[in-house]
Amino acid sequence: MRTILLGLLCATALSACEMNYRGSSGSGGGQGGSGGSAGGGSGSSGGGSASSGGGSAGGGSAGGGAGDCNTINATGPWTVYPDPYLDGGANPAAGVSGGVKSCTMGAGTRVILAVSGLTASRAYGAHVHVAACDAGQGGAHYRNDAAAGATPQNEIWLDFTSSAAGEGANDVTATWAVRAGQAKSVIIHSRTTDDAGTAGPKLSCVDVPF
Repeated sequence: MRTILLGLLCATALSACEMNYRGSSGSGGGQGGSGGSAGGGSGSSGGGSASSGGGSAGGGSAGGGAGDCNTINATGPWTVYPDPYLDGGANPAAGVSGGVKSCTMGAGTRVILAVSGLTASRAYGAHVHVAACDAGQGGAHYRNDAAAGATPQNEIWLDFTSSAAGEGANDVTATWAVRAGQAKSVIIHSRTTDDAGTAGPKLSCVDVPF
């Protein structure tokens, strides 16, 4: 499992991340990652690529890059939003750990989310957001075209279903580049994203300096 997670987050070498990015294709955000064993892959038109896998633990965040790949790693700490359902109930992502890997090259951005410590066998929504975790709970979804709608082609959707071990991941490539400084976090939501672009209460958030 550790090897799987390192592969998902390209944690061992930047060159591996660049190679994976160069070999992937996709249009827009896409959704459909799942918990369990890992897999790479890329999507074709209408959605990004999705991979399945578990989480990864760690702390801190760092930017870096090599060649023409602007790579960002963010592994926490995670912000957990208390009482997301306003009923005093438990937050299913209260124990979350893991990270986000982003690689922007030219006109495209690849985002990989891998997490653990979640309530098992459960669907979650996840998106790139415009603000930091402590600024209005991340604000709205980041959109490539601010005037267009909430769609997986105009936003980056990282929805997944956690495994029996409470792990999950998704790997999405957008055919447009996230504008520097205009997206600042990834947020996990309570349910799968619907056609209107909503995914229920915000559960947890990690700052990502896109």
